[in-house]
Amino acid sequence: QFSSLFMVIMGFMAFHFWLYCKSETSYLILVFASIAFAITNTQYFFEISNNEALSAWYSSLIDSSAAWLIMLTYFYATRIEKITYPLFDKFILIFTIGLTVLTFPIWEWQKYALLLQTYFEAGMGVVVAFLFGYIAYKGASLEFKLIMVSEWLMVIFGVHTIVNLTA
Repeated sequence: QFSSLFMVIMGFMAFHFWLYCKSETSYLILVFASIAFAITNTQYFFEISNNEALSAWYSSLIDSSAAWLIMLTYFYATRIEKITYPLFDKFILIFTIGLTVLTFPIWEWQKYALLLQTYFEAGMGVVVAFLFGYIAYKGASLEFKLIMVSEWLMVIFGVHTIVNLTA
């Protein structure tokens, strides 16, 4: 709960910085990333189980937030390093939106959606982590390298989640 609260506070601070420097999009990306992080972590201390429909949408939001967090981490890191990959930028955005819509609880296959989503998120995390590794190898800043390490940690925890889901 403390880490989620910390991220929300950091998001408010980043939003405040962005209001005064709107050309610096990394602040706005950080705002959205802090929200995604907080949403992802609510699953550990908040549950909606008394309403089946609401619970399904809440679970979908929680499950989708990991993909959004990976995507926003990618955008934040590349903005910090001042590099762009326009084709990959479009791909990761479309992929994240598509995965989110595909796993909405309105489809009849919701019980398989979590597993599918987790596999795709792990794959997306691995691709981003390897891309970050390549960028770091080419001579990135210390800040970027720290973000790369956090991305690899997200991948490791994602694989841990997959192992626990399938066990």
